[in-house]
Amino acid sequence: MPSAWSGARQRNALGDVQKKAENGALTPDQAAAEIVGVVEEFGLRPVDPPPLPEKIRVEDLPKRIGHYGRYWDRTSDLLLVRQALYQLS
Repeated sequence: MPSAWSGARQRNALGDVQKKAENGALTPDQAAAEIVGVVEEFGLRPVDPPPLPEKIRVEDLPKRIGHYGRYWDRTSDLLLVRQALYQLS
């Protein structure tokens, strides 16, 4: 099982390639070749991304929204939040 140190080494190696590419020290083709080298060196393989979280619905919002212990129950505040959620869906 890989240790935390190997994960850090992998991130550092990939970060070094990124920095070199951003600084112009590597062409895109050279950067791709170095990334392939890091993948082969550490035996990296693809993994499935985590599932997306469920969408937040208006019904999920509390009737009272708090901030630092102060609560308010103003209709206008809830309407703004509802409008934002509607625009996201």
